[in-house]
Amino acid sequence: MISKTFLKKGRLFLATIIFDLFLILCVMLLMRHTQDLLASDARLNLAEITKQNREGIANNIDLELKNQQLAARNLATKLEGDQIDAYEMNIALMALHGMSGQNLFVASRDGTVFIGLDEKAYDISDRQYFRRARSGKPNISNMLEDKTNGEKIFISSVPIYVQNKVIGTLQKRYLPQQLYSIIVPPLFSSKGRAYIISPNGTIIISSEEEDNDASRNLFLELNIYDDSDTNIQLRKDISQGKSGVFISETEDGHKIFSAYQKIKNAHDWILVTSINIEAISPHARQIIHQFYIILLVLCLVFGVTLIYIINLKQKERQELERLAFDDPITGGYTFNKLVASLPGIIANAPEAKSWHLLAFDIDKFRYINSFYGFDHGNFILREVCRKISSRLGPNEMLTHLWGDYFAALLCRDNPLQDDTLLAPLKTSWDMSISFSGGLYLITDPHENVRDMYDKASLATSMIKKDIHTSLNLYDDSLNQNLIKNEAMKHRILKAINEEEILPFFQPKVDIITGMIVGAEALARWRKPNGEMISPAEFIPICESSGLVVEVDLLIYRKVLEFIRRHLDLKHNCTPISVNFSRKHLEDGGFVEKLTHLLNKYKVPANLIELELTESLFYDNQKAIIDLVNELSKLDIKVSMDDFGTGYSSLSMLKDVHIDVLKIDQSFLRQSDQKEKRDIIFASIVSMATQLGINVVVEGVETEENVNLMLRCSCRVAQGYYYSKPLPPERFEDIYAQGSL
Repeated sequence: MISKTFLKKGRLFLATIIFDLFLILCVMLLMRHTQDLLASDARLNLAEITKQNREGIANNIDLELKNQQLAARNLATKLEGDQIDAYEMNIALMALHGMSGQNLFVASRDGTVFIGLDEKAYDISDRQYFRRARSGKPNISNMLEDKTNGEKIFISSVPIYVQNKVIGTLQKRYLPQQLYSIIVPPLFSSKGRAYIISPNGTIIISSEEEDNDASRNLFLELNIYDDSDTNIQLRKDISQGKSGVFISETEDGHKIFSAYQKIKNAHDWILVTSINIEAISPHARQIIHQFYIILLVLCLVFGVTLIYIINLKQKERQELERLAFDDPITGGYTFNKLVASLPGIIANAPEAKSWHLLAFDIDKFRYINSFYGFDHGNFILREVCRKISSRLGPNEMLTHLWGDYFAALLCRDNPLQDDTLLAPLKTSWDMSISFSGGLYLITDPHENVRDMYDKASLATSMIKKDIHTSLNLYDDSLNQNLIKNEAMKHRILKAINEEEILPFFQPKVDIITGMIVGAEALARWRKPNGEMISPAEFIPICESSGLVVEVDLLIYRKVLEFIRRHLDLKHNCTPISVNFSRKHLEDGGFVEKLTHLLNKYKVPANLIELELTESLFYDNQKAIIDLVNELSKLDIKVSMDDFGTGYSSLSMLKDVHIDVLKIDQSFLRQSDQKEKRDIIFASIVSMATQLGINVVVEGVETEENVNLMLRCSCRVAQGYYYSKPLPPERFEDIYAQGSL
């Protein structure tokens, strides 16, 4: 007979088992609910981030199309009548943009296209983007195959109106990577993925740059292509432009969160952002498993689970924010952090008087990467982030965009007067780092932060040519100057191609004999109608845009033609000097180009003199020494121009083989310290003579200047006292006769 004690223990054991089973079931249900909560939170956060990026993409598409419409209006002003064929439109486009606008092309109303200098006509009347633009709707196409070279491209298209009629369309080509970098902001560092797809799931653009392939389908890659009711409904919602979030599982078992939203103003494009659940909560699965054991053993299911849920939700949000807002290179914030935080920071500090957005970059950073390597470059970026952050005050924030570009929110009345903000800094091994920055005064904290940055960045670009300025303030005139400079660049390029820029010659005269001993060729712009464009209008733009390289070589070639013509006439030729910009130092084939042209025109090297400014000798000593030594071996004379203008380095006269020293005209100006001036002038002449260097004095304008030269035994003068720069046709006879 079974004892009561045994039965009692049996009932207790059974009750314990039932309770434990109930407890396990509760724990399992609770943990499943916990996982659902984590997934729900991730859905909300991902959907919000996707919405923000969708708005950014829509704004960027709208901005691209507006810029293209502006170009179309500019082109329309060059067209007359409403019956203009494609070839005429293409000629007008090239006149406006030259070869620098090679990604642009125009189509007539019937869809005929000419590309660049190619005389072959193409027909795009079957292209949907063309038809939409012809009907007055600016748009961007899906991925297409370029009819000219077979490349995978996207094309934006806008109508061209003349007299309120669409006479054709203006198109712009983008490679997939180019379009993606323009319209899609960065997302989730390297662990997230962003896709723009068509309604049927075809991937139009992907953040995986190497995988931008029109044959890829996102529905297949995310395993939502089977015929289950859930997947059919999901694909239907996406194709109809609805918004939502879903979870899919890859073949290797990883769960993927994806959010989808239709992009405004982009016909049927849909933005999908995806991220691996492990990237959001990398330790979630392990923690949950451990929690099962702890809860089952300690029977503290409800209390511990509650704490766990709260803690895990906080970690998940922190992890999402870390991936989106923490920069992996500098250890500071990303620009996304500034975009998300700026309105709140300003709203929570109403006592602040003035807010600015600062955009800045490191001067000549690419040389640091090239010389020291990318690891050292990243170290420099971390140093800059750390030290610039230490200069900021309360409510201010520094963020890193990419490369050496940074942005900061500043809360101070007048940052332009703060000499310490972008002051050069020393690295741990004594390297000096300098900066260039632009400021934008924030008047509306709800203005698009990326637009604020673009304006501050524009202010930065305007000071790159001024070595004495590190900070500039944006104003609306900068946009106008930018447009004006761009128009001037196109005019200059056209003038170079049509050889409207030509050398004017200013003689160098022996003041004792009156004979011409040489001349300097100066670039001048003379239009076909005889109008002269001042060098002050086009030379600075040439130098800032790099067109000075083409101008220098054009003048050099024209001078060689001039000398060759006089050699053929058996005239007694004297050397002519040509100015060369520091931009040529970046060209490893510079000397080869010079010698090639010398050989082509069969001009003796001793009849050419290269004029290099004194500041160039100071800035690039090693490169200059190598260049001058190479030119000396070829018997090409080198002169140091503008000697004494503030960058003098007398040791350079010892280290570099200089043939001619050109004393700057500032030594000839009237001065209260005339005796000191004369002593310095005489000393320079004496020193150069003892070093075997010929001396030319620039800016000789008065008889008193000539008398000073005579007293110092200096014979060669250049200046208005003898002659202003002369056009080639007037200088021909003077050069042939050898005297004025």
